[in-house]
Amino acid sequence: MILKFLIYFIFLFYPYNASFAEIDKISVNNESFLPIFFICFIVFLYFYIIRPQSKKEKVLKTIRDNLVKGDEVIISNGILSTIVNVKDQWVIVSISENCEIIIQKNSIIQEVPKGTIKHMLGK
Repeated sequence: MILKFLIYFIFLFYPYNASFAEIDKISVNNESFLPIFFICFIVFLYFYIIRPQSKKEKVLKTIRDNLVKGDEVIISNGILSTIVNVKDQWVIVSISENCEIIIQKNSIIQEVPKGTIKHMLGK
C-alpha cells in the first residue's frame, strides 16, 4: 500500500502520461524496496533535521565563546541585556541601569547589534 502511494506520488512529478490503471500494473518486490526507503528516510532526517540543528548549535557556540564586555544579547526568556562581565560558564548581564544578574552562557540565544537597547528605549 505504501509502495503504491509512493509510485503515485512519483508519477505526479514525472512527465509521463500514465493512467492509474497502468500504475496499478507495476509490481515491485516490497522486500527490495524497503532498504531504499529506509536510506531515503535517513537522508531526509539528516538534511532537514540534524544538519540544520548542528549548524545552529555551531553558530551559537561561536557567539557564546566570543562574548565581550559591552555586547548586547537576548537571553532565553527574551530579555534584552548588556554584558558586564564574562567568566568561564557564567556571564553577568545588566538588564537595567542598577540591576545586574548572573546567568549561564547557555541561556544566551542571540547577539544583537550594539545600540539596540538605546534604539528600543528611544534614547
